[in-house]
Order: sequence, then C-alpha cells, then structure tokens
Amino acid sequence: MIIIDSGKYVQPDLQAEFGAIPACMLPLANRKLIEHQGEALGAAFPGESVTVVLPEQYVLTMHEKALLDRLGVMVRRRPSGSLQCAVPEDILRALDSGRGGIRILLGDRLFGVFPEGLDLISVLPCPGGGNRDGGQNLEESSWAGFFAFSNGAGLVRSLSAAGGSFADAVRHYERERALRFIPADRWCDLGRLESYFHSRSVLTAQRSFNKLNVDADIVTKTGIPPEKIEAEAEWFRRVPEHIKKYTPRLISEGRRAGLPYYQLEYLPLSPLNELFVHGRNPVSFWENAFDSVRDFFVDASGSGADEKSIQKAAHRLYADKTRQRLHIFTTAEGIDDAEPLYFAGERLPPLRKIGEECLDKTVALPCAPGILHGDLCLSNILIDPMAGNIKVIDPRGIDHDNIKTIYGEQK
Repeated sequence: MIIIDSGKYVQPDLQAEFGAIPACMLPLANRKLIEHQGEALGAAFPGESVTVVLPEQYVLTMHEKALLDRLGVMVRRRPSGSLQCAVPEDILRALDSGRGGIRILLGDRLFGVFPEGLDLISVLPCPGGGNRDGGQNLEESSWAGFFAFSNGAGLVRSLSAAGGSFADAVRHYERERALRFIPADRWCDLGRLESYFHSRSVLTAQRSFNKLNVDADIVTKTGIPPEKIEAEAEWFRRVPEHIKKYTPRLISEGRRAGLPYYQLEYLPLSPLNELFVHGRNPVSFWENAFDSVRDFFVDASGSGADEKSIQKAAHRLYADKTRQRLHIFTTAEGIDDAEPLYFAGERLPPLRKIGEECLDKTVALPCAPGILHGDLCLSNILIDPMAGNIKVIDPRGIDHDNIKTIYGEQK
C-alpha cells in the first residue's frame, strides 16, 4: 500500500502564487504534480494501491476527480487543524495497514527512482558523496520524503507511542526494526517557492517543434521553422526601452549547428495558464493580472508604427487566415459551410455567413497600431503575484507575409 501525504495546504509563499491548494495539485510541466507522482509510483510498484491524503476542506474539481479516477488513486481526508507532519494514525488504521507493508511519499516530493525494498528511509545525499551515520539519518533534516515500512501495524503502534508525531514514530519504529538509509536518486522538493521553480526549470515543458534548455538561470530556445526563432529574437532585441520592462532580458542570439537560437534570463514566475487551470487564486488576483495586461497594451500603442501598412497587413490576417482556417476545419469535419447550423434545436446561419459577419465587424473597428506581441495567450504571460508585474514571452515577430516586424494591429 502506498500513501501520498498531501494533507496540508502549500506554504504561504506558494499560496501567494497558486492559492490554497495541497502540494500534490501544484502544476509541473503542464500537468499536476500528482500525475507525475502516480505514474512514477505505478511504474516502480505495479499492482500496489495508492491513496492520497488531502485537507478536509479542500474541494476537488470535476477535473481533479476525473484525474484521480484515471490514476486509480483513492482519497482520504486529514482533519483541519491537524498538526501532524505525516499520515495520521486513524488513516493508517482505516487503510488496514496491519495487513502488510506501507510506503509513504510526501505530497511535495517527486522521485525519478524509488529505492526498492522495505524498512528504509530515502535520505538526502551527503555533499561530496559518502554515507550518513544512523544518528544523522534519524534527523528530519536529512529525510528526502519517501519511507517504506514492512510492518504497518508496528508503525501504527509507534505513532500511538509517539503521541501522533510522525518523526518520533519513525525513531520509535527504528528501535524495533532497523531501517536502511538510501540516498535519494533524481528527486525534487517542490514544497518551497525557490525549490519549486528550480524543479520547474529542470522539467521545462516543451512543444514538439521547439527546444528549450534551462541552465544556470539562462533559457536557450531553438527550433523550427528557423524564421520563427529569428523573428522572436529580433522582436526582443528591437522593442523600445519602455517595453523591455515587460520582457525577460535578451542575453544573446546566433546560430548553432546550422539552427538559430536565442537566450533569455530565466524568470522564476508562473504563466497565467497554469495559474488559471491549477491554481485557486481569488478574483482580485485576476483583476490585477488583467490590469497589468492593459498597461502593456497602453504602453505598446502607437510607438512609431506605420498605420496604413499595419492596417493592410492586419486586414489580410483577419480575412485570409480566417477563411483559410475555416476551410481547413470544414473540409476535415465534412461540414458544408453554406448550409444552416443547428444548436439546441435552434436554426443558426451558415458557418461561412457567421465568419463573414465577424470579419465585417472586426474590420469596421478603428485601427489600433502599435507594438504587437502577436500571440498573447495566457501561456505566454508570466506574472509576479507579489508585485503584479507581467513578463511576455514567445512573441510572433512576423506578419502574415512572413516579414519580420515588431508592429501590428492591437485589436
């Protein structure tokens, strides 16, 4: 039996970033941490049941319930106000731990390799290698966050003898059954803000046509098509000084192995898409976030852009690309875009007519020339929740005619 102990909310510095969520629900590489944990545990210990302990008051979303069902993870609740640092005794009893061994993974930890066997504690590797002696290994500061006990009933008795303190219970258990201390291999601690972002930099989410590498606080990006990477680098280089406060610092650019690349400073900030999908931030957080986005648009407006050429390029983008995408979609789905649509029993205009109405209304709006990011979706907006400042990444830097430019139509 395996227990993922995530019975408390994340620490205040992480709550400022994501709201009140348990650690196992933190985003990591565009997925929740528990997805990584569940897959790693399933591969290491196939066939063993997995239970996650969550705070009593935490309400699972429909997506989270479906995710846990897909992973085959059962849920137990820790009473609010509990001061215990690991799985409470009553939960162990309810899970019939006396029938066999039990493994415990702290909810804010991720292991690339789990130690095999039972009666062991995964511990931090000693600086410079070597082993820790038993006395040091029984100190909580050396524990990496994974435990395996052969005698679940003995662990329950130890918890009772230790008054519910998990750390003291481990020491009590060790007096009855000797524990091995195994140095952790490829593990991450995501329980603190700085270690969380360090782990993110190691497990950077990548899209298939781009390659990102984070090393020594520098992000290096390369990929295909090469014109796209060159356009992004040029956009970061050419934007005026008053816009650079909204961007990471461009460190270098050039070509390696025949492909263009550019380097930016690595910022320990979360993108808005992860906060929207995985976080529990209050409305005030989003009000501040979109105030910052509005400030970016205001500062980027005008800025020496050629209104006539921008309007012409924008019209081609709105009209040509929209019609092209609609044609691709209707062809793939076998839809006749000249026939009426029906939704909930109501007759609607044909898709082609809906598209043309949208185009007419868009073109009729006043032109808003300025510096254009070109792909200002939530995943391309990083935010500092304490200061409320945003940083934008992955600009388009190229217009509909594949001409490199920092300008465009903001609307």
